[in-house]
Amino acid sequence: MEMTRELKEAVAKQGETVHEMCKQMVEIKDQLAEELQRVLEQLETIAANATDRSQRSYTDVTRHPFLPHDDSWTLAAPPNPTDVLYCTIDVSRLEDEAGLSAGTILATMEN
Repeated sequence: MEMTRELKEAVAKQGETVHEMCKQMVEIKDQLAEELQRVLEQLETIAANATDRSQRSYTDVTRHPFLPHDDSWTLAAPPNPTDVLYCTIDVSRLEDEAGLSAGTILATMEN
C-alpha cells in the first residue's frame, strides 16, 4: 500500500512538472514570435533604406557624406577638404565634335 501511495505521488508530481513545462513552452513560443516580428520589421526597414539609397545618383552620394542617423554620434572634427575623393575623367582622346561638356559627362556618369 505504501508503495502505491508513493507511486501516485510521483505520478502527480510528474504531471505538475509536465504542466509547468508546457506553460513555459507556450511563453517561450510567444516570446519567439514577438522577436521574429521585430526582426522582420527591422529587415523591412533595412531593405527600404537600401532601396532608397540605391536610387540616389552618383552626384547625390558624392555631395553628401554618409553620416549615421544616430544623433548621439558626432564628428570629432569636420571633414578635411583634402580628404575628399575626386574623380578625374580623361577626355583627351575623344573627338571635339562629341559636344562634350561637364553637364553631358555628369549625365553619362549618373546613368
